Amino acid sequence: MSRLGRARRLRKGPEFERVFKEGVAIGGPFLLVRTIANDVGHVRWGFAAGKKVFPGSPARNRMRRRMKAAAVELDAEGGVDVVVVARSAAAGMEFERLVDELQRQLRRVGYVVARREL
Repeated sequence: MSRLGRARRLRKGPEFERVFKEGVAIGGPFLLVRTIANDVGHVRWGFAAGKKVFPGSPARNRMRRRMKAAAVELDAEGGVDVVVVARSAAAGMEFERLVDELQRQLRRVGYVVARREL
């Protein structure tokens, strides 16, 4: 899979709210990861970069694109919804480090994922 299709993304407000209200959260200095089981049977991703943390829309959009690309690098399976929230320290990270940080946070929350073999 080279990108996250519609079925693999959280797109509606209530989907995000469910993960934020009922999900398990693990925070680090760069990313906050929230997860909750779903009935869909595959991973659905959501990405957030707040206006307070990234005041300009180009910076916010760039951070969301980088987080999406990092998620594509991971070989994730199972029925879980994941919301990844960027913190300000993530703005200057190298991409490989961002992927490693996302993988580490997912492991801390109890969801084991491997790097995708290219």
